[in-house]
Amino acid sequence: MYRVLIVDDHAAVRQGVRQVLSEKLHPDVQGEASNADEAIEMTAHEDWDVVILDVNMPGKSGLEALRAMKRQNPRLPVIMFSVYPPEQVAQRFLAAGACGYVSKGGPAEELVQAIRKAVSGQAAERSDESSGVSGPPEDSLTAWRL
Repeated sequence: MYRVLIVDDHAAVRQGVRQVLSEKLHPDVQGEASNADEAIEMTAHEDWDVVILDVNMPGKSGLEALRAMKRQNPRLPVIMFSVYPPEQVAQRFLAAGACGYVSKGGPAEELVQAIRKAVSGQAAERSDESSGVSGPPEDSLTAWRL
């Protein structure tokens, strides 16, 4: 069904995301990377349906990794995943090529919905005057550009 790459420098976060996805999505393959360089290498040599990419990691940032992944494969859906409030960071990630942003503080179902939308190529529409961000209303899944 889905090939999902989970990129986060915290093993507990990767394990938690893997468990949620196993229960809710039943992906065919879940890969893990603990840093940006590893993730860039994995996306260069393997096909992934979607990448869940942490924003803050040691070494290269998630934003640098996103840009490198999009240079390699412009059609690769990448969902940025962070503790930052969406109004502070989502627009920057969308401009760099992310298809969405999900807050780590939101319910697990938001990440699951984000993956389903990214894989299916659906784009949610919302106009948020205060932040200029598009995405579904009233949740941590903030923005889509597919």
